[in-house]
Amino acid sequence: MSKSEETKKKILKSAIELVADKGYASTSTREIAKNAGVSEATIFKYYKNKDQLLKKIVSKTINDFFKYSLNKSLPEVFEANKNKSIDYLLQELLTERFQFFKENSKAIQVIFQETMVNKEVREFFKNKVWTKMDELETSIIIKGKKQGLIRNIDNYFIKKALFGMIFYTVFFEEVLELDNKNKYNSEEQARAILDIIFKGIKNDK
Repeated sequence: MSKSEETKKKILKSAIELVADKGYASTSTREIAKNAGVSEATIFKYYKNKDQLLKKIVSKTINDFFKYSLNKSLPEVFEANKNKSIDYLLQELLTERFQFFKENSKAIQVIFQETMVNKEVREFFKNKVWTKMDELETSIIIKGKKQGLIRNIDNYFIKKALFGMIFYTVFFEEVLELDNKNKYNSEEQARAILDIIFKGIKNDK
């Protein structure tokens, strides 16, 4: 990696950390430069202004999320478990996702923040990632129905129940940084969520 590319990488990493912690509006290029160990002039050498830097942060974060998730990690999990039952596949998928979110919590925070307040970012994320994730989720549910493990319920509600719990976990643990975020590891959380999904919360004793 060239010195120029290394510098840009440091700037982006610094910006992601600060925007995740303070928000875009409250983060200055001076702070980003100081945190990255470069001069403010160096930032403007690569980025015309703070808005351009934000766009680069968001596009890089979303593209990295897209490439790693949909081109590498998820296909690998599918391939390794293609002959397993849907509940086992889901266990592996959820465990991998929770671990991924933990390891990339700052980047995930930036995506959450900016998709809520920035229409351009929201449309970019929806078109780049969400539609592909939705297709993947639907294929999992269809497979589960064929195996007889999932009832014939509208896929819309199944996705809200299952993947809504995932996003709830990510938001409250990684974005709000709750004190009990490390109470359960990724595998334990995945197992508990799937137990609730497949068995419900009603006590039939």
